Amino acid sequence: MTPSMTRKRSRRLVRGRHGRAGGFTLIELLTTVAIIVVILTLAAPSFTTFQRNSELTGVANTLLASLSSARSEAMKRDRNTLVVPTADCKTWGADWAQGWLVFVDNDLSQGLNSGDDILSCEPKVPEAVTVKTGGAPEGFKDPNNGKLYMMFNGSGYPRLVSGAFQSSSLDFTNGDETRRIISNPSGRLRVCKPADSGCSADSL
Repeated sequence: MTPSMTRKRSRRLVRGRHGRAGGFTLIELLTTVAIIVVILTLAAPSFTTFQRNSELTGVANTLLASLSSARSEAMKRDRNTLVVPTADCKTWGADWAQGWLVFVDNDLSQGLNSGDDILSCEPKVPEAVTVKTGGAPEGFKDPNNGKLYMMFNGSGYPRLVSGAFQSSSLDFTNGDETRRIISNPSGRLRVCKPADSGCSADSL
């Protein structure tokens, strides 16, 4: 078979059943792109909602981990350990949205001083997440002085600085969903949704 006959046979094999070359036409390509754009447009809101809710859950779980760490450290050291809001990881603040820190009250002053051990500090929450403190005892707020904190004694029980047992809750929300952290008088901590059974702040 000559080279000329081989090239002719190859061109015949490339052509489709209807005698045209294989591949996409411009119309077919534009149709495919249009379908992809429609699918992505429909999926974008669902993905955004998923991302926002995951972010919300992540913030709540981070604070839950800080509270659990504080309780564990309090029992290990037999010292009051507190979780308090902070904006600079140095001072006791007044807004949970600015972040929070865990510290051991070494000098038993029930305040944050230079002699205390800061165990961890978390940054401010994402802009899409807000914190609902409500009235004490909601919002991990002391009903006696209005300060925001959670304090665990050496036995792992949540206490107010007055010595009374502390039971409280704190809500994080993104406008559509809410995650509530609950602490009961025995120190049991959990994250739940307000609509869940046993998640009502009124039951504290």
